[in-house]
Amino acid sequence: MRLHLPATRIVSLRNFKLHLNQMIELEMPTFQLAEFMAGALAAMHWKARMDARDVEFVLGSAPTYPLIKPLTLSELEETEPDTYTEMKVCRKSSFMQRSVHLWMLDFNQCSVISMDMLGVQQAVQAYLINDPYYPRPPQSDENDHDLALWNVFATKYLRISDAILRETPELRALPRKFVQLVMKEQGEKVKKQEEAATASAQAL
Repeated sequence: MRLHLPATRIVSLRNFKLHLNQMIELEMPTFQLAEFMAGALAAMHWKARMDARDVEFVLGSAPTYPLIKPLTLSELEETEPDTYTEMKVCRKSSFMQRSVHLWMLDFNQCSVISMDMLGVQQAVQAYLINDPYYPRPPQSDENDHDLALWNVFATKYLRISDAILRETPELRALPRKFVQLVMKEQGEKVKKQEEAATASAQAL
């Protein structure tokens, strides 16, 4: 006899935390995900001009649309303008074969930033408050993967920022100031934590 559990035990909208070591164990593309996060953050800072305070990154899935074949040139020429062509080249959506997407959520605490050092400092504080979601600047005791992950993140962030600010070259120094300040503030934060831990151990 099949046991029917209450619906509340089956369906949950709660997010589950996924830590870096778990992602590595699952052989997930951590560097690619770091690049996606960097691009999203760069767009928030320099396109939307928001500090991205308290945003969340979550992994979710969506149905796939298997491709049958692209339309030929003659088929395109015979197609009326504004014709919806998706159903001509795709099968019905597949809810069994799903694709994974990285989503950025929760913008209710985001604030506008100015395009100057005050805005950079505001963005840095938002980053540090939300740092569990982001790759962290390398510290002396971190492993090679953490260092590589930060380098990938920072490089992609600067590359996307430069592309966004290509028509305002006078602002292109700001993303670099952001990266430098994040590294400085994170280093000071770690140092204070180590000093507090040492003082606590000595007091015992």
